[in-house]
Amino acid sequence: MSFRTSLTGLNASFAKLDVTNNNISNANTTGFKKSHATFSDIYSSSMSQSPSSIVGQGAFSTGTTQQFTQGSLRSSNNMLDLSIQGQGFFSLKPEPNSTERIYTRAGAFSVTNERYVVDANGNFLQSFAVNTDGSINQAQMETMKLPDLTADPAATSRITAGLNLPSSASILNVPFNKEDPSTYNESTTFDIYDSAGNAHITSIYFIKSSSATENDPTHRWMTKTFIGNNELSPALMQAKDTEGNELWVDNIGRVKTEPQVQAIKDSTMGSYASFSITAATTPAAGDSLAVTIKGLDNGNNHIVLYTTDKPETAVESTAGMVLALNNDPQFSQEYQAISGAENNILIKRVNGSSILQADQAGFDTAAVISGDTVAVTIQGLSPDGNEKTITFTASATKTALETATLVRDKLNADTDFTQTYNAYLAKGSVIIEAKGNTSADPTKIAVTEVNLASSETGNPNTRSVNVFKHAELEISVSPSLGALISDGKLGFTDAVPFYIDENGNETSNISDTLFTFSPYNLEQGEIIFDATDGKFSYPNEAMQFSTINFNNGSEPVNLEIDLSENTTQYTTPFIMRSFSQNGFTSGMLNSLNITDTGTIHANYSNGQKVVAGQLALTSFLNNNGLQQIGNASYTETADTGALQIGAAGANGFGKISNSSLESSNVDLTTEMINLIVTQRNIQANSKALETNSQFQKIIMDELT
Repeated sequence: MSFRTSLTGLNASFAKLDVTNNNISNANTTGFKKSHATFSDIYSSSMSQSPSSIVGQGAFSTGTTQQFTQGSLRSSNNMLDLSIQGQGFFSLKPEPNSTERIYTRAGAFSVTNERYVVDANGNFLQSFAVNTDGSINQAQMETMKLPDLTADPAATSRITAGLNLPSSASILNVPFNKEDPSTYNESTTFDIYDSAGNAHITSIYFIKSSSATENDPTHRWMTKTFIGNNELSPALMQAKDTEGNELWVDNIGRVKTEPQVQAIKDSTMGSYASFSITAATTPAAGDSLAVTIKGLDNGNNHIVLYTTDKPETAVESTAGMVLALNNDPQFSQEYQAISGAENNILIKRVNGSSILQADQAGFDTAAVISGDTVAVTIQGLSPDGNEKTITFTASATKTALETATLVRDKLNADTDFTQTYNAYLAKGSVIIEAKGNTSADPTKIAVTEVNLASSETGNPNTRSVNVFKHAELEISVSPSLGALISDGKLGFTDAVPFYIDENGNETSNISDTLFTFSPYNLEQGEIIFDATDGKFSYPNEAMQFSTINFNNGSEPVNLEIDLSENTTQYTTPFIMRSFSQNGFTSGMLNSLNITDTGTIHANYSNGQKVVAGQLALTSFLNNNGLQQIGNASYTETADTGALQIGAAGANGFGKISNSSLESSNVDLTTEMINLIVTQRNIQANSKALETNSQFQKIIMDELT
């Protein structure tokens, strides 16, 4: 029995020796983790034996356990030599699309000719995917593949710059000439790129146009942008409030954050839109319509005079005509048969292009019985957003008459219809007060619609509209029978430009059919600074430019320049604080940069940096459950517990160090001591075995 016990001791000692020798032999193996042999005693008994009489029967090896302690790091010259400082394993696959996974801490990696990152055994390194915007998607793992060795060029579409313009700069009122430095205050030059990667010299010139005043507490500069010798044309800028909402001005001057669309209503008597009558008509003989413009100063304060002083008589109507007798008035006034009565009228919309629009066929405009109204529509003047007041003085010349009402009556061609308009006097004026910096172009006026009120041939009525400030604009309309509906279309197609200066915004031309216009920057290419603190105040977004065609085969470019982030006007000299653009020429891959979180950046010769991916680390609840497969690598088993995947430096994972490798955690001194101890154990067990053998020989000799 003792002979067998000695043999188990020898076997256990040799197992220990094997483990120690393996540790010593892998002392220089990258990522190797030392092992430790474990043993157990052999014990047996029977029912007839007492516990005190039982003797052990030796020992046996129960296996080995690995020590996953941190190994020391040694430097290298290879950026793809990686080590983990802390918990975790690199994740690999034997093939790019394989479902099998391999885990290791040996981080000696290289790149294949297909740009895959592999270890010394050809296993493919795994990483987190990269989104199109360059961000990391940690919900998706993929085989690590470096980007192309060359980077394609990209055209410049956006420039962001921060600079300081000196507040002491002089105001220049001379014609700009980029070749003459005396015509601008400051300038800066840089390169932009077309889609083929060609560089183009671009210059921005800054001209101070005005300083702060009591009425305008801002400093204003004009910018001129050139690519070579070609000046870029700035686009109009949509005005926005401090929250980024677009600002619009409606038809009565109110500022809104959404455009208001108000189209002209249809009318059978004519409207701003064209129309035609296909039914046969017999036009009556009559005179022509005359419109006379004597002068124009569409200045700040406007006065509108309204006068009627002639009797009117209805005329023959022809077949196929529909008389629109009930207009939809914008404001109404009751004229009573009381001499000298004064009444106030509230104007909701002012539009001088059709100041006296009213279809007067079908009702009396004599001394009207109280309760009936006459419709007057005023349209076209630049609104200031306030309500207006018109005062009319009406004096009756005779007893009030009942009014006639005809709505869309169709008359036969041979039917005579005569309606008498009795004379009355009505005079008044409208004073339109200028609001803020409201202005109007004094060189144009538009009459978009003239309604022909019927009258007796040879006895015309007169409508006069005077809009004046320093000079007088008078429009006289003689509503005698000129061009009738059967003669075709009647209208004026000119337009009235309108501008608004609130917050430095410019408007486009007001529409004749949609009573809405949007404010834009007052001057294209203008930048504005607050006089109180010198900070940039407008435009609060990038300036847009018209499409650039380089005429060299490259694609057209839409360029925008944003100066809003870090541009000031201080007393310090001109300086460019920051500059960036999104264009670049082609480039070659120069180097890789790997952060301690495992993010890999590819650096190109054109200055571009591309995120190639982020290394994925793994860990297990029980590392000793891993199955060794050689090459300092492991596979997962049922004993490892749940797999955990994450990024370096987060959730308990260690950080990654590039250009370094983790050495074996074998301590040679300790292993040499273990070797000596194991040697003594072997010698002792051998001596016990020898002693047992000698005792057996003595016993055999005695027996013989």
